[in-house]
Amino acid sequence: MNAPVSKNILNYLKKEGLKEGPCRLFGTSYSSGLKEASLFNGVSSHCMDFDDVSWATIGHPSVSVAPSVFACAQKGKWNGKQTLLAYVLAVESMHQIARLTMPQLSERGWHTTLAYGVFGAAVPAVRLLGLNEDECANALGIAVSRAGGVRANFGTQTKALHAGLSNRIGIDCAEMAACGINASHNAVEGADGFALCFTGEAIKGEVDIGEFWDLHENGLVIKRYPCCSGTHPTNDVWDEFLSAHPLKAEDIDHIEAGVSLLGPKEMTCHLPQNAVQAKFSLEFALAYRLIFGKLSLSSFTDQNVLAPEIQAMMKKIKMEVSPELAKLGFIGTAPIRL
Repeated sequence: MNAPVSKNILNYLKKEGLKEGPCRLFGTSYSSGLKEASLFNGVSSHCMDFDDVSWATIGHPSVSVAPSVFACAQKGKWNGKQTLLAYVLAVESMHQIARLTMPQLSERGWHTTLAYGVFGAAVPAVRLLGLNEDECANALGIAVSRAGGVRANFGTQTKALHAGLSNRIGIDCAEMAACGINASHNAVEGADGFALCFTGEAIKGEVDIGEFWDLHENGLVIKRYPCCSGTHPTNDVWDEFLSAHPLKAEDIDHIEAGVSLLGPKEMTCHLPQNAVQAKFSLEFALAYRLIFGKLSLSSFTDQNVLAPEIQAMMKKIKMEVSPELAKLGFIGTAPIRL
């Protein structure tokens, strides 16, 4: 709740007229309605970039859907089994669509947390509202027209806002379907649908939910560092190297960091000037570990980012795509050559 974006989104909700409801705004004394709580909790859960990652989406599934799940569980007074089922169905719904449209969607600059999350976040509300199969399909069709989120906003508070919007919009889509608004049941895979518009390509293959379970086959990857997952392999390698070969800033003339094709799209801040930008900077991660030690939650402050020695070291670091790593294609595992 101390994060600036959490305070800002709470101020927004208050100006909108925050009303008392059954759903808790985590980390605060407020409770409100489904959409208000899911928006706030999504933003606050993602603002530290300390969450899980999915290989299916190269995004963050839990922050995309769990706030919707928790809000619906509180309003519906669900038990643990009902809550867990809603979470599994939510994650699988977004992952099934991702399996048919990745990595092309990510290659075109979409932020998968919101682009896919709206589908998953609609599912708990579909269950809460007791929608039938036809109405559920309408909710997902409406979500096609509400999906979005671009990586150009990485390094700003809007990146965390994407997670909140995913949850709020998903619930909104289910509520609209419950009120009788219909949508194309081919809106994901059909002509001029989600797949074609977001990837430029028609879907190849079929959704096989109930036969293939992404959570079972691939699971979730839990972050070790509170920053963009694109820096994590680099953080591991750099920490291992410095532990065995201690260096000081004055020992280094320059550092060349070779990354894969996804690297420049995620790590967009090369000389960050604040803590939010630093979470999307390979240069900051390398400089901080060298000068101050291992990365942690306390590493990402404006004061640390603006420290003269950090700013000077970041200017010695050059990140560019490695021709060798580029041959691996558009992958989410973030390999590195230092």
